[in-house]
Amino acid sequence: MTRPHPATLTTLAQLRQGIDAIDEEIMALLGERLAHVDCVVPIKARARIAAAAPSRAAEVYDNARTRAERHGFDPDIAEAMWRVMVEALIAREERVLGREGEDK
Repeated sequence: MTRPHPATLTTLAQLRQGIDAIDEEIMALLGERLAHVDCVVPIKARARIAAAAPSRAAEVYDNARTRAERHGFDPDIAEAMWRVMVEALIAREERVLGREGEDK
């Protein structure tokens, strides 16, 4: 979706409307991401891969930083956000997989 550049908006209401629209899109993408993560669980279970795979988590955090820089977003904030999300998703996976398995 194309939206006006925030610098062209002159009221708080316009800016908040833009922020809310972006938040809606972000939630849709996070829902899609969660569906992918949920489909990983049975594959990990068959391959005996741990829910918490530190090497993969490190890769995800590095990717978040790289993508943030590419899009003009603070990489420290991106990494912090991704750490919260990944830790919550690992806990979700561990309810099904337990804590055993390989780091892949």
